[in-house]
Amino acid sequence: VLSKRQADPATHPLRLMLSQLEMAALLRAQGKTEAAEAQLRAINPVAFADEPWRQGFVDMETARIAAARGEFKSAIAQSLLAETKLSSGLGADHADLWLQRMDRAEWLAADAQPAAARALAAQITSKTAASIADDSYWSKRLGTL
Repeated sequence: VLSKRQADPATHPLRLMLSQLEMAALLRAQGKTEAAEAQLRAINPVAFADEPWRQGFVDMETARIAAARGEFKSAIAQSLLAETKLSSGLGADHADLWLQRMDRAEWLAADAQPAAARALAAQITSKTAASIADDSYWSKRLGTL
């Protein structure tokens, strides 16, 4: 999909950015963090020129790459930056933004900050309770914190 979108001059920059983010996530999941970072660097800033808050999606993937390397302090800092940008576009109470914060809660736990992780997990639960089922993937992730 990505190569087709890259080859098609009619592909909207935002659509291409979303494909590049997906590819970066796939590469990260395979442990190819350098390739994932290269994919992020290849994103054309035109993709979010009209809506700068969308840069937050790139920043969040950058945070996930740092976490994949075990660089939890960097991941936490980068995720806070991403959350600020995303909040300006999605709104502070958007459920997707709260669910993205789950990564930061897990990174806090991995960084030996269990109290902060539990506090964030409690906030996430209170903000998303209406939109996640008790037996869902998200609920199970929260339960581990």
